[in-house]
Amino acid sequence: MAARLFAIGFETFLVFKSRSCPMANAASTGRLQQLVTSNGLRQATQRVKAGVERLLGYFSLTLICIDVVTSNWQLINFIGNGNHFLTPILNVNSTHELERMFMFPLDSSIHTASQVGLFQLQTTIEQAQSSSAYVLDVGVYDLAKAPFDFCNKLVQSYPVGDKPVGSTMRLATLLDGITYIRGDTISHWFGDTKTAPEASPGMNDTQIRAMGYIPGRTDTDLRVTTPLSIPPPGQSRVVNLTMYRFYAKAFCSGCESVAELGKDPCTLEYSYDDKAKQLVVAKASHSSADKWHDVGLMINHPDGAIVSLWIRGVSVLLVLGAFRASQKTVQWVDSAQAPLYKKLLHIVAPPLDIFVVLYTLAILADESTSMYFSRVINYYYRYSRFGLFTELRLMAISFRWLWPNCFVVKLLKWTAHFVASTQHTGESVVMPLFNFSSVVWVYLGLLGLFERMSFIEYANSVTHLLPSNVQSLDGIAVDYFQSWYIRTVPSVSIAVVINVVLVLMADHVWNRQWWSKVRRNSLGRQLMYNSTSILCDLECRVVDRPDYAGTCVAVKARALGTLRWFMTSHLTNFGLSEHPQVMRELATSKAKSQATSKVNLKKPTTDKLGETRMPDGDQPLEGPTKVAPSSDVPAVVSANDINLAVQDRDGYLHIVDSQKRDMAALGYEVKVLHDTDILIG
Repeated sequence: MAARLFAIGFETFLVFKSRSCPMANAASTGRLQQLVTSNGLRQATQRVKAGVERLLGYFSLTLICIDVVTSNWQLINFIGNGNHFLTPILNVNSTHELERMFMFPLDSSIHTASQVGLFQLQTTIEQAQSSSAYVLDVGVYDLAKAPFDFCNKLVQSYPVGDKPVGSTMRLATLLDGITYIRGDTISHWFGDTKTAPEASPGMNDTQIRAMGYIPGRTDTDLRVTTPLSIPPPGQSRVVNLTMYRFYAKAFCSGCESVAELGKDPCTLEYSYDDKAKQLVVAKASHSSADKWHDVGLMINHPDGAIVSLWIRGVSVLLVLGAFRASQKTVQWVDSAQAPLYKKLLHIVAPPLDIFVVLYTLAILADESTSMYFSRVINYYYRYSRFGLFTELRLMAISFRWLWPNCFVVKLLKWTAHFVASTQHTGESVVMPLFNFSSVVWVYLGLLGLFERMSFIEYANSVTHLLPSNVQSLDGIAVDYFQSWYIRTVPSVSIAVVINVVLVLMADHVWNRQWWSKVRRNSLGRQLMYNSTSILCDLECRVVDRPDYAGTCVAVKARALGTLRWFMTSHLTNFGLSEHPQVMRELATSKAKSQATSKVNLKKPTTDKLGETRMPDGDQPLEGPTKVAPSSDVPAVVSANDINLAVQDRDGYLHIVDSQKRDMAALGYEVKVLHDTDILIG
C-alpha cells in the first residue's frame, strides 16, 4: 500500500515539490499562499484550481485505500466470508456422489452434460475441497429490477426413486452449454452486428455460426437446494428454502474454470405424482420482494496475483530508497569524472521509468482476477439500487489503470522519438503532445477508463447460449483468442489510446499559453522533448530578462539538484542537444547586457494593506497551481546570470552558461549552502 500511496505523485513530488522548493516550503508550513497577479478574478481562479487539485489528490488516495483493502484477494480469502457458499458440496468428492446426494431432472442431469461440462463440474468440486482456491465474497445485491429470476430454473419434474412419502430430498439442476458471441464494439458502431436478427433457441452450431456468431465461453450451471419433504400424493405444498448456484465458466475448451457462486432464498410450490414417481415443481420464485442475491467467486490461486504481490513488494523497497534519497541534498556529480564501469553500465542498462513500468507489470499480472471480480460486481450492480460503496469499489479497481495509462503515454513519447529524425530539442511537432501540464490532467485521463467494464459488456452484448440438450457439444471448440475478454483487447486498446490522446489534446488547447512559455525554456524543453517525463508542471517564478527571447525561470539550487538526480536516475533521457540558435541568442543577450552601464533591479513593494505586489514584469509561469515565489531574485536580471539546461549524448543533464561552461560541483554546493536561486533560460 505504501508503494501505491507514494507513487501516485512521485514524479511530480520529486521534481517540483521537494522540500527545498519555495512552493513546497509554503505548502508544508501552511502559510497563506499569495497569488502573484493584479487581477482578482485570476487570483480566485487559481485558488479554485489549486483546491480542485487537492481534492482530486484526496479522492485518489481514498480510491487507493479502498482498492488495497477490498481487492486484496489474499485478505478476502483469509477472512473466509465466502466459504458459506460451499456448504452443499463440502462432503462431495465427485460427480457420482453429487448424483446420489441430489435428485436431478432427466433432461438436466449429469447424464446429459458434455465432456467439458463434466470436467468443469468436477473441477468445481475439487476446488471446493482443496485449499488451492480463493473463495471470495463479492457482496449482496437486490435484483428487483432484473428481468430474470434465478429460482424459476427449479420448475422441473424430479424422479423420487424409492423414497417414501414424508422423507426429504434435495433438488438439483445441471445445464451446460457454449456461449456464442457476435461482433464487438467497433462492428456494433459501424456495422450491423448489433441490429441484425439474432439467433433463436433451438438452433444448432452450424446455424448459429452462419449468423456471424463464434464460440466465446463454456458454461456449466449447477443449482442445488436445501432439503424438502415429499408430500402425500395429490397434495400441493409451498415451502421456503435456499438455493445455491455454482456457475463455472472457462474461456477455452478444457481450460481452468472460474466459478461464480450464488445464494438465493426461493419459494417453491410443488406436489408429488405417485404414478410417475416424480416430484413436480409447478412454481418457483424468489422469496424476497427485493430479490436479494448473495454473490461469491471461486478461483484457483492465481499466479499473476502472487507475481503482482512480489512486484509491489520490490516497488515498496525501491520507493522507500528513492524517497530517502530525494529528502537529502543531492550532490552535483560530474559525469566526466564517472568511473569506466559506470559509463559501461549506463550504455548497457540506461535509466528506465522503473516505477511506472513495475506498477504496470503488477497491474497486468493481476488483471485477470480483478477483471473477473469487477465484471461480477458490474453485472449485478447494474440491476441493483445505487450504492456509494459499490461505486467507489468499482472506481477503485479502474483506478489501477492510472499506471498503464501513464505507461501508454510514455511509450507513445518514446516511439515518437525513436521514429523521428530530429537532432535538437524543440524540433519535433508531435513530442510536446505527450506531456501533461499537471497531475489533474493525469487524473482526468481516467474518466473514460472508469467505463472500461461497461465497454467490454457492450462489446459482448449480442450472445446466444447453445445448451447440451439441444446438440452434443463435444465436437465444438472454444478458441482462447476469440473468448469473452481476449476478443475485446483490440477495441479496448484503441479506446485507451483515443482516451489518452483526447485528454492530452484538451490539456494543450486549454493551457496553450502556458505551454508556449514552457516551450521557450530549456528546462521545460528537457522535460517535453528530451525525456520520457510526461509531467511538465513547472511551478517556478518567471523573471524578466532584457534582450532575451526565451522564458527564464528561477529554481532553487537544491530543487534543481533533485530534478537532475531524478532525470538521470529515473527517466529515460534521449540525449538531444540544444539548437545552436539558442546558444547564439544567449550569447547575444550577454553582449547587450554587458554594454548596459546600469540595470534597474525592481523590488517587491508593499501597499497600504500589507500585501506584497510584484512589479509588472514579474509573472509566475502559469500552471494548474500558482504560488507566490520567493523575492530573493530580482525581477529584472542580467543575461550574465542566465544558464541553460542541456543534455549530452549519454543523456546526462548539464547546466551551462553562455560560454558552454558546465556548472562546477563546488559552485553548486556553495549555492545550496546559501539557498540561492539558479536562473534557467
